[in-house]
Amino acid sequence: MLISLAVVIFRLSSTDKFRLPPDKKRKAPRASIILRRLLLPRNVPAPVGIRCRSQCDPRIVGDVAYMLGNGTGKARANDRGGVRGNAFEWRLVFLSTGERTLDQQMAEVGKKAKAGQEVRLLAILSDTGSGAGIFDELHGFASGAALSRYMVEKAALFHGVALYTFIRELCASNLEKLAIQIRRELVNFAAELSDDVSGQVRRAAEKFALVGFAREQASTAGITDWPKGMAMEAAKSCFSAWISAHGGVGNLEDRQTLAALRLFFDLYGESHFTRWDREDFTADDHTVRTLKRCGYRKTLRDSNALEGQACSETVYYVYPATFKAEVCKGLSDRKAKQLLAACGALERDANGKYSIPTRLPNSGRNPERVLIIRPHLIPIEDDGEKGLVKRKAA
Repeated sequence: MLISLAVVIFRLSSTDKFRLPPDKKRKAPRASIILRRLLLPRNVPAPVGIRCRSQCDPRIVGDVAYMLGNGTGKARANDRGGVRGNAFEWRLVFLSTGERTLDQQMAEVGKKAKAGQEVRLLAILSDTGSGAGIFDELHGFASGAALSRYMVEKAALFHGVALYTFIRELCASNLEKLAIQIRRELVNFAAELSDDVSGQVRRAAEKFALVGFAREQASTAGITDWPKGMAMEAAKSCFSAWISAHGGVGNLEDRQTLAALRLFFDLYGESHFTRWDREDFTADDHTVRTLKRCGYRKTLRDSNALEGQACSETVYYVYPATFKAEVCKGLSDRKAKQLLAACGALERDANGKYSIPTRLPNSGRNPERVLIIRPHLIPIEDDGEKGLVKRKAA
């Protein structure tokens, strides 16, 4: 088995140029060109370090995440319009540093990170909560900065030995047995997850488990002096931190859809829905004229709630057409209805239909089908710890 390694460190600035003196500025190669030049030959498994991802152009950083994660470069056309067949392929474990998450970086240009991009580029906050930044323990140093300077100085003098030793150990091992051990560790890591985690979270868990297993192998070979099991526990700790940053164990698209729906009613609940508080099926004539009407809103009051304290809730009666065109703009209205019904924010009739016949103000005697939505029942955010791991009995 031939194992080729390459470490690529590159920077892409927001102006698509390297930060060089004015007389030496040159075009920075895009990520695909960099990989074509440096990851040779084809089909190379390699770890890649991407330094200062924040300097990458936010317009293409999502494409870079997809390309690195998918392991396939761009296919070039030949003079006959066909594919040259020279698209490069790789298997990468890549690490990136940056002050912002992928979603925050893409938001600068009005884009939103997709779930596939965030799963390919896992974001972990560099703060352990110990007061020392990324460090759990200072090992006798006065601060995290002092420990960091010490590590940088020593890494400049002593580097590469542990990595090459680790590669030699892998080449000398029984690869079939090693593959079985890897699969077993992935299964054991996934067994600690609760049953309600999504497929996206499970794919991320496999990456953390693989890194943890590699570190355990390094400890077994005597390359590190970490106690047995410490590396895998560290991988689980990083996985928990990623879950918290990810926002929970469910699908990212579902949370984004619910957040967008709740935001729509928060922003346009009064301007896009005519007030309807009368019992004679007429709209309130004293309210401001409704522009781009999406339906009606009614305030329901309950004097018995909250231990005798009066409270109220606003119910929205949304036309199905405007729900699809305005409320769910850029979203799947079918998926949105399913998510709203699942959290109890959308009423359903006896037959399970989402639209319910309702007599609306100034609509005559014939009822119209509308979606009855209670936005206050839409969950604001998921619990990052819920469903993370199965709690073992003490």
